[in-house]
Amino acid sequence: MPAQDREHAVNATSGAAPVPVRDHAVIEWLARSAADRNRARVEWDGHGMTVLAMGERLAAVRMSGELVHAACATDDPEQVAATLAEILDGPVIRDRHTLADVTYFALVSPHAGLVRDYPRHAVYLAAGVYLGVPAPHHVAPPGAYWAPPPRYEGDLCAPQGVEELVRTGARRLRESENAGAAQ
Repeated sequence: MPAQDREHAVNATSGAAPVPVRDHAVIEWLARSAADRNRARVEWDGHGMTVLAMGERLAAVRMSGELVHAACATDDPEQVAATLAEILDGPVIRDRHTLADVTYFALVSPHAGLVRDYPRHAVYLAAGVYLGVPAPHHVAPPGAYWAPPPRYEGDLCAPQGVEELVRTGARRLRESENAGAAQ
């Protein structure tokens, strides 16, 4: 099979556009965190979203848009995604509930050692928590999407990067609140 043909595999069940072969490895890796792997694949194919259990294979840090935008010094989605890719070096889900209400979920190892929560802005999600996860190739609105997406099987955010992002965002929010209170 020629290289360009190996790069894509046709999704015969949904008739959707071809999915890059590397995404199949990511799909299988993520699906291992689902209660039912086959159902997860069907939900990704049909709805672009499935629910995965946090704790055994994956964990996440839920971060407010306010915190992430402060840390990135912008709320522009493309610039935020580029900054997150650079600082976190791993996959992040962006979920926008309303124009003003955005939440980010950085996927991390359940053994990452991230134990400190910043209750207003960043919470570690592990055992007993289920997270809505978009299909690996869903990288733009509508709905929740990857910003940035997982690049390969086992791709997770660097814990040091998550800590740095949260500390920077929290510090900038405090500075902004203090500046506002001084006026």
